Amino acid sequence: MQNASEQESPSLQNFDLPVIYVSENDEILWYNNKFELQLKSSDCYGKNAYETLGLNKESFLEKRSGEIKFNNKEFSVYFTEV
Repeated sequence: MQNASEQESPSLQNFDLPVIYVSENDEILWYNNKFELQLKSSDCYGKNAYETLGLNKESFLEKRSGEIKFNNKEFSVYFTEV
């Protein structure tokens, strides 16, 4: 079975903004190169997305957005279901 990263198109993998896919159980399923560079880690698969990103799940889902800070950079995070 291929992992999610092998199934993604090169355009999404190389998208200019960090992108992640999260399961219904809040586990990180896939992320692109920009996300990996910002986290400075290549081992986030299966980890809890909210803990990894430092987001409060209830607040984030209610607002459908949030702010996070990594490596002295601030990011706006948006949520959409697919």
